[in-house]
Amino acid sequence: MALTTQEKIKKAIAKKARYHNRVYEKRVIVNGITIFGCAATVEECEIRFLSDLTEKLMIARTDSEKPKPKRNVLFSEWSEIWFTKIYQNSVIPYTYERQLKIYRKHVLPFFGTKKIAEISFLDCTEFFNLMREKNIERTTESCYWLLSRIFSAAYEEELIKKNPMTKIKPIKHERVNGTPLTKEEERAFLGAVRGTDYELLLVLALYTGLRPCEIPTAHIEGDFVVAQNRKQKNVKKIVYKKIPITPMLRPYRQRLEEALPTLTANFSPSKYTASCKAAMPTHRPYDLRDTFSTRAQECGVPETVVQVFMGHSPKTLLGKVYTKFSDTYLLEEGEKIKY
Repeated sequence: MALTTQEKIKKAIAKKARYHNRVYEKRVIVNGITIFGCAATVEECEIRFLSDLTEKLMIARTDSEKPKPKRNVLFSEWSEIWFTKIYQNSVIPYTYERQLKIYRKHVLPFFGTKKIAEISFLDCTEFFNLMREKNIERTTESCYWLLSRIFSAAYEEELIKKNPMTKIKPIKHERVNGTPLTKEEERAFLGAVRGTDYELLLVLALYTGLRPCEIPTAHIEGDFVVAQNRKQKNVKKIVYKKIPITPMLRPYRQRLEEALPTLTANFSPSKYTASCKAAMPTHRPYDLRDTFSTRAQECGVPETVVQVFMGHSPKTLLGKVYTKFSDTYLLEEGEKIKY
C-alpha cells in the first residue's frame, strides 16, 4: 500500500543523517521533491534538512491548491507541468536548460503523443534499447533519471496506477576523466574562438577553471574572478570562490570587465557547449577546466592552492578547518601561471 504524504514526511524526518566526505548529509524525495540538508554536525544537518523540508513543502502546498491536470493526459502535457512546476524549482538554470534540451531531443519524440496512463514497461524498455543503439551512454543515463522522476510524480498525482519505470534497472555510464589540451591544442583553440560570440567566456573557462554551470555567476572583483562554487550547491549558504586574474587572462581583462555582465546574463549552456565543441572537436567542454588545473601545477602552484582555485573541498582536516589563504598569497601564486 502506498504511503500517504504525511507518512512520507514522518519517515523522512525519522531518517538518520549519513556521514560522507567529512560532513553529515540527509537526503530524501517526497512526492518527487528532493529534500536535502548538509553540515559539519548532525544537529546543524537536521536543522538545515527541516528548513529545506518546510520551504519546499510550502511551495508544493501552494501548487497543490491549483487545479490538478486531468487523469487521461498526454505524456507531453504532464511533462511540461513537471518541468515548470517541480523540476525548475529544484535545480539551477544551467542544469534545467541542459536537461530540458535532452528531454526535447530524445524523450519527447518517443513518448510525447502517448497518453501517460497507457505507457507500459515494454514502451520504456523499447525506448532504452533504441537509446543504447545510439551509443550515447551519458545521455541515456540522463533520460533514465528524467523518466523516473516524471513517472514518479505522475504516480503521486494519481495520473497513473503503476509506474512503468519501476522494473527498469538504473542506467549509469562509466565516467571518464578529462583530457587537458596540449599547448599546441590550446593555441589552436584560442585561434578558433577568436572573434566568436563566446570567445571571452571560453577564454575565461580556460584561464580560471570555472565549471560551465558557474559561468553565469562570474564577475570581476579587484584582481580576482569571483563565481559561485557549484561544488557546494546543496549548502544553504551560497559559497563563492576566487581565482586570481593570472598573466594568461590579463590581456582579456578590459574586454571582460566591459562585456561580462551582458555575457553572463544572456548565457546559453547549449550555445556555449556548441561553441566549445566547434573549437575543439576532440575534447569536451570540461577539458578546459582540466587544462587550467594542469597548467597551474606545471607552473609550480601548490596542489592545495589549485584546489582553492578549482573550488574543491580540501581532503584533509587541516585543509578543511585551518587553512585559509590570504588574497595576497593567492595573487602571488596566480602570478606563476604564465607559459
